[in-house]
Amino acid sequence: MSFELTIVAVVLALSISLPLGTISALRQDTWIDNTAKTIAIVGLSMPSFWTGTVLVVFMGLWWSYTPPILFVSPFTDPWANFQKVIFPAMILAIILAGSVARMVRSQLLEVLRQDYIR
Repeated sequence: MSFELTIVAVVLALSISLPLGTISALRQDTWIDNTAKTIAIVGLSMPSFWTGTVLVVFMGLWWSYTPPILFVSPFTDPWANFQKVIFPAMILAIILAGSVARMVRSQLLEVLRQDYIR
């Protein structure tokens, strides 16, 4: 379960953070950059227990969603397993995406300032 949760969280985090960091670096000092930096900082600053609680409460209030209780193996029912793993993975991905987006932005800005790029 932990390995599966880690894989899903990393895939989600990279799919969020790579475009966010790239766009932020390419549009430096614009409103897009400021928005992307704010999203990354908010993702980094929120504690995971608070993010999880807010996600469960809002999902329950808005969409009548209740988190699943029993574990389902991915080999017996992959879709049910994915439904059980996606929300904890989203919580982990938010934190990871913030730090990766900041790193992608700073490294891309450093590379864009190199002589061979200019």
